[in-house]
Amino acid sequence: MRSSKKNSSAEWYYESTKDDSEVEAAIRQKAEAANDGFWKIFRLIRKDGHPWNHKKVYRVYEAIHFNKRKPLRKRLLARVKNPLVTPEQENVTWSMDFVTDVLQSNRKFRVLNIIDDSDRVAVAQKAAHSIPASRMSSRNGARVTGSRSCTRSQDAQLKTAISNGSTGRIAGLFWTHIFSGL
Repeated sequence: MRSSKKNSSAEWYYESTKDDSEVEAAIRQKAEAANDGFWKIFRLIRKDGHPWNHKKVYRVYEAIHFNKRKPLRKRLLARVKNPLVTPEQENVTWSMDFVTDVLQSNRKFRVLNIIDDSDRVAVAQKAAHSIPASRMSSRNGARVTGSRSCTRSQDAQLKTAISNGSTGRIAGLFWTHIFSGL
């Protein structure tokens, strides 16, 4: 038969009440000056020379419901999805894009493709191991003869390099940007 004994550790158990009034006062004082959240308040408390670690300060910070929500991100405006129109005549619209590949020697190379949108013919291709944006200016880049009225690209760096800071117009041409997923 078993004897019903009390657990010896239960006899000496007592619930300790922690006096966190000093920590709470420090949090409230620093929160008036800094409205940036827990870590900013904690660093200000430590600068004052208080010895409390971040776990104790965070426990009190949560207990007084002082935690702040993160601000919501601003949503981007919905972009206008324009269909890509295929022109009837040649040299009306060209598309430009980079293609990257790796050789057997593990060396990368890039190819700048310029394609006429009417018949999908490659007007020009320029291949190199490195094609910096400065080399892609209209003077130094792939020299192409023909008159076009519009150039499309998905690469923003390519547009910046060729336009040299102009807003959409490049030597009488109109530049349109193709967004991903169209």
